[in-house]
Amino acid sequence: VSGEVMKMRPLEKPLEIEPGGMVELKPNGYHLMFSRLRQGVNEGDKVSVTMVFEKAGKVEIELPAAGIAAKGPANEGTMPEHKM
Repeated sequence: VSGEVMKMRPLEKPLEIEPGGMVELKPNGYHLMFSRLRQGVNEGDKVSVTMVFEKAGKVEIELPAAGIAAKGPANEGTMPEHKM
């Protein structure tokens, strides 16, 4: 947090999820950011996502699109392109 503005940054190493564990994706915490989408996404839309895990392989899930949690620019140039 810088002042009252939360700054996003990519993870320095992959997020580890213990066997049987879970990680909650939520605003102001771990979350996914998508860029270069082929079509627009509105809050409440369902988005099909393929996540690739080291041991579980590919897992296809459907996620609800959430609204923008932070006030301010979506990308102020501090985040490199993400690779999923």
